[in-house]
Amino acid sequence: MNNIKQKRNKPTKKQLYELERNDILNNLNNIIPFNEDHSVLFDNINNSNELKKYIQDNIDNIKKIYACSNWGYFKNNNIDEVSYLIKKIFKEHSYTIFSKYKTKNINNKHSKITIYYIYPPGTIL
Repeated sequence: MNNIKQKRNKPTKKQLYELERNDILNNLNNIIPFNEDHSVLFDNINNSNELKKYIQDNIDNIKKIYACSNWGYFKNNNIDEVSYLIKKIFKEHSYTIFSKYKTKNINNKHSKITIYYIYPPGTIL
């Protein structure tokens, strides 16, 4: 018997919807308030009404063009935390993402803030 596995003939969502995926990514890049060093505050992502509205308007399209059935955003129905969905979309496009925690002093109270650094593919860190 021949035990050679056949390759998949059906194209992936990445191949099928390349233009639509790039449109979503470009729109997110325009909406998210990145700093010069490619950083953005976690709170700025989750509290952006423009970003939330964009996600709500395009959620069906996002489900259609990304293989996202096991993403936490959809599994946990956590629609207030759009930062998790944003991270997954950027990771699908091979972006490098890491986060740092910093403490901020406001009126002698320490609060921890999260900063995401999101770098396009091919960026040398």
